[in-house]
Amino acid sequence: MKFQFKGGTKLQDVVRTCILGGCRLPYGQGETKEKGVWLVKDEGVYLMPANGEESEPCYADGWGEDTYIGGNDFAEFIPLSREQISRILIKKGSIDLTLTDTQITVKA
Repeated sequence: MKFQFKGGTKLQDVVRTCILGGCRLPYGQGETKEKGVWLVKDEGVYLMPANGEESEPCYADGWGEDTYIGGNDFAEFIPLSREQISRILIKKGSIDLTLTDTQITVKA
């Protein structure tokens, strides 16, 4: 399954929080030294800060909060490299995620 999070203010706000440090893994699994965001699926599919900072979620294109998706809800930590973070914050780049049964591929 593929999801695109278009570049712009909402995505930048979510990603900007990851450079502040203190990123956490979902479900109380502790902290990580990696920078990144959480991919969440419940009412829609969206990215949110992984450090507890308040930010409006960034929904995947076509997968807003009014979109029902079957199956269990989940949150997954998505690590981002410095280069990916720079492309999103400076060039207003997007994030493309591809999910398979065993792998998540990130392009930013």
